[in-house]
Amino acid sequence: MHRSEAAALAAPLAWVSQRLTPERRTQRQLTSARPTAEVPEEQPEPQQPALQQGQTQKQPQEQQQHSDHTQGQGKPAPAQHPQDWKALHSTLQCHEPEFGAPEQRVCVFDNLVLYNGQVIYVQPDPNDSVPPIKIAWLKKFEGDDFFHPTVVNQSHLGFSWDTAQVEELPRVEELPRVGLFHQQHYSNFYHMFSEVAPTIHYLMCKYLGDCFYSRDSKTQLVWIQEKRPDIPPYIMLDTVVDTFKCLTPRPVWHKDDAHLHNKVFVLRKAVVGVGGEVRVFHEWGERLKHFREPPKAPMVAWRQRMADCFGYGFTQAVAPTDPLRVLFINRHYREGRMILNQAELAHEIERVPEAKAFPSVEVKLHNLNGDDKLLDQAALFWNASLLIWPHGATMALTALLPRGAQAIEVIPWVEEDKARQAEWVQAIRHSFSLDIGLHMVQNKDRRRYMFNQDMLAGYQQYRDASPEQKVALLERGECPPGIDPFICPIWWNHWQASVNLDWATLEPAVKAALAQLAKLRRAGGIRPASQAAQPEAAAGTASAEAAAAAGAAAGEVAGGAALQQQGSNATAEAQAAR
Repeated sequence: MHRSEAAALAAPLAWVSQRLTPERRTQRQLTSARPTAEVPEEQPEPQQPALQQGQTQKQPQEQQQHSDHTQGQGKPAPAQHPQDWKALHSTLQCHEPEFGAPEQRVCVFDNLVLYNGQVIYVQPDPNDSVPPIKIAWLKKFEGDDFFHPTVVNQSHLGFSWDTAQVEELPRVEELPRVGLFHQQHYSNFYHMFSEVAPTIHYLMCKYLGDCFYSRDSKTQLVWIQEKRPDIPPYIMLDTVVDTFKCLTPRPVWHKDDAHLHNKVFVLRKAVVGVGGEVRVFHEWGERLKHFREPPKAPMVAWRQRMADCFGYGFTQAVAPTDPLRVLFINRHYREGRMILNQAELAHEIERVPEAKAFPSVEVKLHNLNGDDKLLDQAALFWNASLLIWPHGATMALTALLPRGAQAIEVIPWVEEDKARQAEWVQAIRHSFSLDIGLHMVQNKDRRRYMFNQDMLAGYQQYRDASPEQKVALLERGECPPGIDPFICPIWWNHWQASVNLDWATLEPAVKAALAQLAKLRRAGGIRPASQAAQPEAAAGTASAEAAAAAGAAAGEVAGGAALQQQGSNATAEAQAAR
């Protein structure tokens, strides 16, 4: 990578130091005669360089460990004696949003207590209270969308500091940095990977100074939504667990987890709230129009965080053209939207005249499985030149494609889609500033989109339909009268049908994508063998400059003097690398 390319990547990240705080901040510091214990902080580690493209797996390099330090010069760490804990009280500082409702504020707390499913604000003054804080942009799957702390004084904590310190019982554990968030989507990879996790990254960076991947991070994430009896227990898909390991190596907790029972945790610094900026498709629903997108810089930094976590350099790599790698993703039959003639279409791709512009073409047919490791999926995507997939969670992984890659999304259904799902991947490209080509293919032939009748037979609503109503559904897509509109057309059309896609529908997008990749090849997109080590060195340079930018931003927002020093060191490293 030339210096100009590295500078181009670093430029939006440098913008972080100037613009990462779009909100006007008003302080709401609750004071007391007793001194508040200082908040221990750790220094995030610098990023490691990524792999060269074409390699399949690499464990992140060992990084230098940094010990926690206490904010403020010459101040001792908090004592552990019960008498000192009895003097503990909570404080908060709230950041009011410029955009949206007042309850979309973000508050940073000192010295909250987590005990038996309760997040406790230790009240220093009987008149103190916690303002309304929205913790979710959707209220759809689990619990309430507001933060509900228990506000009490020391005499009503529900436990004794003396008892919590005796040898027979768990001791008090201090957590230096904590994010208290709402899970939003308990079993959907796309929403967790493309929306929830990037938004949490933004809040962690902005308010806790945790901007980069670190194997030694001590940040703890805790879900605080309530579990409703009419909703299945919250779960974390394996791929979602892998995603959140890039935010912190510590397993994500829920405040009601059994392993936390009868243990006392002091949250030295905790961020609560989603603010006015969330990474989501904002045209999805009326509620989402009260939020806006985060700045581009922290979203670019999110991709870099993922690249460093996986050890794959997709943020700097260029789409390969020798061989040209076509990754054709399909869905399983029982998940709906399966492309039934995938193998036939793959054969046609290899035969198009535009494919002759490349020395060789490799077409890989693959079904993503729920138990696939995210690291293995990342290996597939960052080596892809052309990605083809039916609409679904695969669109989230377009964020892992290399620069110059082309992507074709197939929309199987023919009905009007009020959720505008065909536009979701366009929003992903915009939010993360992806340097990829994007093509849309819409099936418009009702005869080619077929309901999976064996699966429809499992629904009482379908069994109750008359023969005439079943024919109307299967042949014309007309829902039986009186049926729940979510069941039909939404659920049945998206999860209980498959498509036999006409090659004539896919062909123009394939040819256009291959033409763009041929242009990339003619422009020298392939790196000569003598330059095989350059991507790794360039990635290290870009990461160092990104560290400098976000280090300055974290210093501005969170008062992280150590992060500012890290930013200075990273700048020097970047200059030396050049």
